[in-house]
Amino acid sequence: MKFRPNLVAVLFLASATGVTAGVIRNYADEQAAIALEERNNALTLAAAPPYEPHRWNTEQVQKNNNCYAYAADDIDTVEYGAMPGKRTLNQDPPYLGDTYWEWQKRLIRGAIADGMIYTGDKPAAKPGYYRVVLLMHPDHRYGLPYHHWLRQGPDGYWSGKDGPTPATDRDRDGRRIANPEQANLGFPGMRGRPVGYFLVPHGGLDVGNPNEPKTHAATRAAWQAPPPSPPQMESETIVVTAKRHKPPAPSGA
Repeated sequence: MKFRPNLVAVLFLASATGVTAGVIRNYADEQAAIALEERNNALTLAAAPPYEPHRWNTEQVQKNNNCYAYAADDIDTVEYGAMPGKRTLNQDPPYLGDTYWEWQKRLIRGAIADGMIYTGDKPAAKPGYYRVVLLMHPDHRYGLPYHHWLRQGPDGYWSGKDGPTPATDRDRDGRRIANPEQANLGFPGMRGRPVGYFLVPHGGLDVGNPNEPKTHAATRAAWQAPPPSPPQMESETIVVTAKRHKPPAPSGA
Protein backbone atom coordinates (compact mmCIF):
# COMPACT_ATOMS: atom_id res chain seq x y z
CA MET A 1 0.00 0.00 0.00
CA LYS A 2 1.52 3.31 -1.04
CA PHE A 3 1.41 6.44 1.15
CA ARG A 4 -1.46 8.76 0.31
CA PRO A 5 -1.08 12.33 1.60
CA ASN A 6 -4.09 13.84 3.37
CA LEU A 7 -6.21 15.91 0.98
CA VAL A 8 -6.81 18.65 3.58
CA ALA A 9 -3.07 19.06 4.06
CA VAL A 10 -2.55 19.20 0.31
CA LEU A 11 -5.21 21.86 -0.11
CA PHE A 12 -3.84 23.94 2.78
CA LEU A 13 -0.32 23.83 1.36
CA ALA A 14 -1.57 24.60 -2.12
CA SER A 15 -3.63 27.62 -1.03
CA ALA A 16 -0.71 28.99 0.97
CA THR A 17 1.56 28.86 -2.06
CA GLY A 18 -0.96 30.12 -4.61
CA VAL A 19 -0.74 27.08 -6.91
CA THR A 20 -3.98 25.38 -5.89
CA ALA A 21 -5.23 24.24 -9.30
CA GLY A 22 -1.98 22.63 -10.39
CA VAL A 23 -1.35 20.93 -7.07
CA ILE A 24 -4.87 19.51 -6.91
CA ARG A 25 -4.59 18.24 -10.47
CA ASN A 26 -1.25 16.57 -9.75
CA TYR A 27 -2.61 15.11 -6.53
CA ALA A 28 -5.64 13.67 -8.33
CA ASP A 29 -3.46 12.17 -11.05
CA GLU A 30 -1.15 10.59 -8.49
CA GLN A 31 -4.04 9.09 -6.53
CA ALA A 32 -5.60 7.70 -9.70
CA ALA A 33 -2.29 6.07 -10.65
CA ILE A 34 -1.93 4.55 -7.17
CA ALA A 35 -5.49 3.24 -7.24
CA LEU A 36 -4.95 1.68 -10.67
CA GLU A 37 -1.71 0.03 -9.53
CA GLU A 38 -3.40 -1.39 -6.43
CA ARG A 39 -6.35 -2.65 -8.50
CA ASN A 40 -4.08 -4.37 -11.03
CA ASN A 41 -2.04 -5.93 -8.25
CA ALA A 42 -5.17 -7.26 -6.53
CA LEU A 43 -6.47 -8.73 -9.80
CA THR A 44 -3.08 -10.30 -10.53
CA LEU A 45 -3.07 -12.01 -7.13
CA ALA A 46 -6.67 -13.12 -7.67
CA ALA A 47 -5.66 -14.88 -10.90
CA ALA A 48 -2.93 -16.93 -9.18
CA PRO A 49 -3.38 -20.65 -8.51
CA PRO A 50 -3.57 -21.44 -4.78
CA TYR A 51 -0.90 -23.43 -3.01
CA GLU A 52 -2.27 -26.99 -3.16
CA PRO A 53 0.44 -29.50 -2.20
CA HIS A 54 -2.08 -32.35 -2.17
CA ARG A 55 -2.44 -31.99 -5.97
CA TRP A 56 1.32 -32.05 -6.63
CA ASN A 57 2.71 -34.40 -4.01
CA THR A 58 1.03 -37.66 -4.95
CA GLU A 59 3.54 -40.28 -6.08
CA GLN A 60 2.79 -40.13 -9.83
CA VAL A 61 2.44 -36.36 -10.09
CA GLN A 62 5.43 -35.56 -7.92
CA LYS A 63 7.88 -37.70 -9.89
CA ASN A 64 6.68 -36.46 -13.31
CA ASN A 65 6.76 -32.69 -12.70
CA ASN A 66 9.46 -30.12 -12.07
CA CYS A 67 9.67 -26.43 -11.15
CA TYR A 68 8.72 -25.19 -14.64
CA ALA A 69 5.62 -27.40 -14.80
CA TYR A 70 4.67 -26.13 -11.34
CA ALA A 71 5.18 -22.48 -12.35
CA ALA A 72 2.93 -23.01 -15.39
CA ASP A 73 0.39 -24.94 -13.27
CA ASP A 74 0.66 -27.86 -15.69
CA ILE A 75 0.35 -31.27 -14.05
CA ASP A 76 1.82 -33.98 -16.27
CA THR A 77 1.33 -37.62 -15.33
CA VAL A 78 3.04 -39.10 -18.40
CA GLU A 79 6.52 -37.69 -18.86
CA TYR A 80 8.99 -35.82 -16.66
CA GLY A 81 11.00 -32.86 -17.86
CA ALA A 82 8.93 -29.81 -18.84
CA MET A 83 11.35 -27.23 -20.26
CA PRO A 84 10.76 -23.75 -21.68
CA GLY A 85 10.21 -23.99 -25.43
CA LYS A 86 10.06 -27.77 -25.52
CA ARG A 87 6.40 -27.84 -26.54
CA THR A 88 6.26 -24.77 -28.78
CA LEU A 89 9.75 -24.58 -30.33
CA ASN A 90 10.95 -28.16 -30.07
CA GLN A 91 13.84 -26.49 -28.27
CA ASP A 92 16.58 -28.75 -26.98
CA PRO A 93 17.36 -28.71 -23.26
CA PRO A 94 20.56 -26.95 -22.20
CA TYR A 95 23.73 -28.75 -23.13
CA LEU A 96 26.59 -29.59 -20.85
CA GLY A 97 29.06 -26.83 -21.48
CA ASP A 98 26.44 -24.13 -22.20
CA THR A 99 27.48 -20.87 -20.60
CA TYR A 100 25.36 -19.08 -18.03
CA TRP A 101 24.28 -16.52 -20.65
CA GLU A 102 23.47 -19.12 -23.30
CA TRP A 103 21.28 -21.03 -20.89
CA GLN A 104 19.62 -17.86 -19.62
CA LYS A 105 18.65 -16.80 -23.14
CA ARG A 106 17.38 -20.28 -23.95
CA LEU A 107 15.11 -20.34 -20.89
CA ILE A 108 13.69 -16.84 -21.46
CA ARG A 109 13.12 -17.44 -25.18
CA GLY A 110 11.34 -20.72 -24.49
CA ALA A 111 9.10 -19.31 -21.75
CA ILE A 112 8.00 -16.46 -24.02
CA ALA A 113 7.25 -18.92 -26.82
CA ASP A 114 5.18 -20.99 -24.39
CA GLY A 115 2.93 -17.98 -23.71
CA MET A 116 4.48 -16.26 -20.71
CA ILE A 117 4.95 -12.50 -20.73
CA TYR A 118 8.50 -11.45 -19.82
CA THR A 119 8.56 -8.35 -17.59
CA GLY A 120 12.29 -8.03 -16.93
CA ASP A 121 13.96 -8.16 -13.54
CA LYS A 122 10.99 -6.63 -11.68
CA PRO A 123 7.52 -8.12 -11.07
CA ALA A 124 4.62 -6.53 -12.93
CA ALA A 125 0.83 -6.72 -12.65
CA LYS A 126 -1.78 -7.57 -15.29
CA PRO A 127 -5.40 -8.56 -14.64
CA GLY A 128 -6.03 -12.16 -15.64
CA TYR A 129 -2.38 -13.18 -15.19
CA TYR A 130 -0.28 -14.35 -12.25
CA ARG A 131 3.42 -13.90 -11.49
CA VAL A 132 6.28 -16.38 -11.77
CA VAL A 133 10.01 -15.79 -11.45
CA LEU A 134 13.09 -17.48 -12.90
CA LEU A 135 16.12 -17.41 -10.60
CA MET A 136 19.58 -18.55 -11.63
CA HIS A 137 23.07 -18.82 -10.28
CA PRO A 138 26.17 -19.02 -12.51
CA ASP A 139 27.79 -21.69 -10.35
CA HIS A 140 27.25 -25.08 -11.90
CA ARG A 141 25.09 -27.91 -10.66
CA TYR A 142 25.54 -31.26 -12.38
CA GLY A 143 27.65 -29.47 -14.99
CA LEU A 144 25.04 -26.78 -15.74
CA PRO A 145 24.15 -23.39 -14.23
CA TYR A 146 21.57 -23.82 -11.46
CA HIS A 147 18.09 -22.41 -12.07
CA HIS A 148 14.71 -22.56 -10.36
CA TRP A 149 11.14 -21.32 -11.01
CA LEU A 150 8.68 -20.08 -8.37
CA ARG A 151 5.10 -18.90 -8.67
CA GLN A 152 3.17 -16.42 -6.53
CA GLY A 153 -0.08 -17.41 -4.85
CA PRO A 154 -3.22 -15.36 -4.11
CA ASP A 155 -1.87 -14.47 -0.65
CA GLY A 156 1.28 -12.92 -2.11
CA TYR A 157 3.62 -15.67 -0.95
CA TRP A 158 5.65 -17.82 -3.36
CA SER A 159 5.99 -21.58 -3.73
CA GLY A 160 7.85 -24.01 -5.96
CA LYS A 161 8.82 -27.58 -6.72
CA ASP A 162 12.48 -28.53 -7.12
CA GLY A 163 12.64 -31.31 -9.72
CA PRO A 164 10.81 -34.48 -8.65
CA THR A 165 10.75 -33.39 -4.99
CA PRO A 166 7.54 -32.29 -3.21
CA ALA A 167 5.99 -28.89 -3.86
CA THR A 168 6.57 -26.51 -0.96
CA ASP A 169 5.92 -22.94 0.12
CA ARG A 170 9.02 -22.88 2.34
CA ASP A 171 12.66 -22.14 1.63
CA ARG A 172 15.60 -24.22 2.89
CA ASP A 173 15.44 -22.34 6.20
CA GLY A 174 11.81 -23.32 6.71
CA ARG A 175 10.48 -19.82 6.12
CA ARG A 176 7.57 -18.83 3.90
CA ILE A 177 8.76 -17.08 0.76
CA ALA A 178 7.69 -13.44 0.78
CA ASN A 179 10.56 -12.28 -1.46
CA PRO A 180 12.08 -14.84 -3.87
CA GLU A 181 15.29 -12.84 -4.10
CA GLN A 182 15.90 -13.17 -0.36
CA ALA A 183 14.89 -16.82 0.07
CA ASN A 184 17.39 -19.63 0.64
CA LEU A 185 16.58 -21.94 -2.26
CA GLY A 186 19.71 -24.04 -2.08
CA PHE A 187 21.68 -22.09 -4.65
CA PRO A 188 25.44 -21.96 -4.26
CA GLY A 189 26.05 -18.86 -2.20
CA MET A 190 22.54 -19.20 -0.70
CA ARG A 191 20.69 -16.72 -2.93
CA GLY A 192 19.57 -16.84 -6.56
CA ARG A 193 19.56 -13.95 -9.00
CA PRO A 194 16.26 -12.92 -10.59
CA VAL A 195 16.87 -13.52 -14.29
CA GLY A 196 13.33 -12.54 -15.10
CA TYR A 197 9.79 -12.18 -13.85
CA PHE A 198 6.96 -13.41 -16.06
CA LEU A 199 3.18 -13.24 -16.21
CA VAL A 200 1.23 -16.45 -16.86
CA PRO A 201 -2.42 -16.50 -18.04
CA HIS A 202 -4.95 -17.47 -15.40
CA GLY A 203 -5.47 -21.21 -15.61
CA GLY A 204 -1.88 -21.92 -16.59
CA LEU A 205 -0.20 -23.24 -19.74
CA ASP A 206 0.68 -26.62 -21.22
CA VAL A 207 4.48 -26.80 -21.27
CA GLY A 208 5.21 -30.53 -21.55
CA ASN A 209 5.52 -32.93 -24.46
CA PRO A 210 4.20 -31.52 -27.80
CA ASN A 211 2.27 -34.75 -28.36
CA GLU A 212 0.17 -34.35 -25.23
CA PRO A 213 -3.34 -32.96 -25.66
CA LYS A 214 -4.00 -29.31 -24.86
CA THR A 215 -5.60 -28.92 -21.43
CA HIS A 216 -5.18 -25.17 -20.77
CA ALA A 217 -7.15 -22.63 -22.77
CA ALA A 218 -4.31 -20.12 -23.22
CA THR A 219 -1.77 -22.70 -24.43
CA ARG A 220 0.12 -21.90 -27.62
CA ALA A 221 0.03 -24.29 -30.55
CA ALA A 222 2.40 -27.22 -30.15
CA TRP A 223 5.39 -27.58 -32.43
CA GLN A 224 4.91 -29.87 -35.42
CA ALA A 225 7.63 -31.33 -37.56
CA PRO A 226 7.70 -29.62 -40.98
CA PRO A 227 6.97 -31.80 -44.03
CA PRO A 228 10.06 -33.18 -45.72
CA SER A 229 11.53 -30.90 -48.37
CA PRO A 230 11.60 -32.11 -51.98
CA PRO A 231 15.04 -33.20 -53.21
CA GLN A 232 17.18 -30.39 -54.64
CA MET A 233 19.96 -30.32 -57.14
CA GLU A 234 23.33 -29.51 -55.66
CA SER A 235 23.46 -26.25 -57.61
CA GLU A 236 20.21 -25.12 -55.97
CA THR A 237 21.43 -25.63 -52.44
CA ILE A 238 21.96 -22.39 -50.56
CA VAL A 239 24.42 -22.35 -47.68
CA VAL A 240 23.86 -19.69 -45.04
CA THR A 241 26.56 -18.92 -42.52
CA ALA A 242 25.27 -17.56 -39.22
CA LYS A 243 27.45 -15.11 -37.38
CA ARG A 244 27.61 -15.83 -33.68
CA HIS A 245 27.30 -12.87 -31.37
CA LYS A 246 28.65 -12.76 -27.86
CA PRO A 247 25.79 -12.21 -25.36
CA PRO A 248 25.94 -8.87 -23.53
CA ALA A 249 27.28 -8.77 -19.99
CA PRO A 250 24.63 -8.53 -17.26
CA SER A 251 23.95 -5.12 -15.79
CA GLY A 252 25.50 -4.59 -12.41
CA ALA A 253 27.90 -7.53 -12.79
